Amino acid sequence: MRVMAKYVDAGNADLEAEDYRAPTGVRVTEKVADAAVEKALRSGRAGRPSLSRPGKVSPTVNARVSVATKRELQRLAKERGVKESVLVREAVEAVVSGRRRR
Repeated sequence: MRVMAKYVDAGNADLEAEDYRAPTGVRVTEKVADAAVEKALRSGRAGRPSLSRPGKVSPTVNARVSVATKRELQRLAKERGVKESVLVREAVEAVVSGRRRR
């Protein structure tokens, strides 16, 4: 079993012969891949859904961190099977929601 990287050259991936898995654990077959392509084409836009509301671009936040923090973030993201941005979003939301409760 291979967990799929962010980008896979479709010309080199035999989805029926090899066991490819999405980060969610779902086996990626030709049927699953075709459905994902159709969904992406129907949406008319690239990227993840808006966190704000449909049709709106979510704001971004940039921050500098130490090399050690970046490495740990990468390790944790890989361990959890999520993107680094998911962990950063969770951390920021935890700080902001904790501040609101004060």
